[in-house]
Amino acid sequence: MKLFIDQNIPMRVMVWLRQKGFEIVTLSDVGLRGAEDLDIALFAMQHGLTVLTQDADFTKIYYNRYRQVNGYIC
Repeated sequence: MKLFIDQNIPMRVMVWLRQKGFEIVTLSDVGLRGAEDLDIALFAMQHGLTVLTQDADFTKIYYNRYRQVNGYIC
């Protein structure tokens, strides 16, 4: 599973996840550091990434805007 790590996730969590075998992509890796949540969510959807965040706004974004993208309900 590829995880897209939001900037509010501690580095120690990212290191632990890598040790457990997860593929990690950070906002900095793709030039989205400081980007709006909507842009992050769109990038994740387009690239098949699961967003790991502590930001509750992502729930609203996925529910309101992306729950039926490509026929899938998120």
